[in-house]
Amino acid sequence: KNKRKVGNGMAKWRRANCMGYALGIDRWLLVEDWRYRSLEDMAQELVEHYNLKVVKRNEMVIGKTYIAFRVSREDFHFMKRGKDGHWRHKPGWNYVRPIKEKDVFSNQWRSGMLYYNSRVVLFEVQD
Repeated sequence: KNKRKVGNGMAKWRRANCMGYALGIDRWLLVEDWRYRSLEDMAQELVEHYNLKVVKRNEMVIGKTYIAFRVSREDFHFMKRGKDGHWRHKPGWNYVRPIKEKDVFSNQWRSGMLYYNSRVVLFEVQD
């Protein structure tokens, strides 16, 4: 009777990090050895394992899901654009939250004390 309601699907993603959330898998996922690999190498692995396709920003359309991936010297981060055109991400153990498209593609995006300044690898999720 007195069940606590959690809005915005927050409880759904409580076990996931940014990668798990972006890929739709409710658990903590890691890109193996990400600090020592090129973005191209990691992108190829993600394409092969998660049914993704690398695309350019100007190829995005409403009605498809996209995932942006970038790294800093200390971390990596994934952000997801839903079929509705809105970007969201999940910083670590925090809740899923919106993120502006200009921040996703900025030359340097900051989260807390981390600066993500790699180029953005953009994937289209294949249905």
